[in-house]
Amino acid sequence: MLINYLNLAEKRKIQTCNFNQHIGSRHPNRIMEVHDLVCIKEGTWQISQDGEDYTVSAGDVILLQSGHHHYGRISCESAVKTGYVHFFPCSGDLVTEEGEYPGFSFPMVVHCGTDPTVEKYFERMIRAFWADDPFEKMKASAFLDLILCELSALSRQNGNSRRDVSPADEIKSLIRHNPQRFLSNQELADALGCSVRTVTGKFRESTGVTIHAWQMELKCRMADELIQHEPTVTLKEVAATYGFYDEYHFGKCFKKVMGRSPKKAK
Repeated sequence: MLINYLNLAEKRKIQTCNFNQHIGSRHPNRIMEVHDLVCIKEGTWQISQDGEDYTVSAGDVILLQSGHHHYGRISCESAVKTGYVHFFPCSGDLVTEEGEYPGFSFPMVVHCGTDPTVEKYFERMIRAFWADDPFEKMKASAFLDLILCELSALSRQNGNSRRDVSPADEIKSLIRHNPQRFLSNQELADALGCSVRTVTGKFRESTGVTIHAWQMELKCRMADELIQHEPTVTLKEVAATYGFYDEYHFGKCFKKVMGRSPKKAK
């Protein structure tokens, strides 16, 4: 498998980024001096690089590296909407066979599935790049780094695809993204398109604990960290931050999980 490797040590500089729509057209035939990172928002497209063909659909991201020949062999059948960013290469960037490399690394095509994180980063990066405020423009490079981090993380998860992530990992991700709420088993089952029995069974099989127990332990550990580093925060505020009914409910759950009162954690 061919893998994109990008130097992590050097600062990335964006040449341009934008939204685009292709209607019944092929991908441009070119060799660029910059990297071309494309996020497919709608539709399906066939893109080739150095003789290898890649089919990308909504939710996919493809990196076409500078100095490589990329083009389209066939036209898209319908409209293809994309977000893209052209950014300058750094020393050590390359496309090669899978191996060890100290930097960003991910396959030619990363399937982000139904997770909206990368697409959201693309949208925010593009908005920041075109803003008049110089501080907003600085954010664009930061969002590019976040995109590359996310793509690298995805490539390390179960076959380089978020679509292949286990139900337990999907559940953990949903819980982490909603620290202010206790997500019910039914909500998680609906989000994954599975039955409650399947979701709870798969989670326990993978982790050895129930969803509720894992969720409770995570919240208490996060709350403990907050209390330790924010001496002025009240337990009422902590309880509200992590979705507990009130300060009493939080204190009772915290002591059960952590073995001590949250007040003693201060």
